[in-house]
Amino acid sequence: MSLKTGFIIIADILIAFFLAKLIFRSFKNFRRGVYYLLCPDILSIIKKVYDKDFSYTHKFLLLMGGIIYSSVNEINVFY
Repeated sequence: MSLKTGFIIIADILIAFFLAKLIFRSFKNFRRGVYYLLCPDILSIIKKVYDKDFSYTHKFLLLMGGIIYSSVNEINVFY
């Protein structure tokens, strides 16, 4: 593994933790985001928690979009 690749991996991990902390504020909310992302929408509608499902799912998708965006930009800068 080259030095550039190692730097990109470390930077991506740090950015992912920073974005997760910024978006979710706690690990408990991050776990809820993962749960609601994997939970089928029909189950959330039956349980009457669709508003939470919608919110946490979109927070998680925002996190993934931010991680992908930063990774692509780092690759463009360093390679």
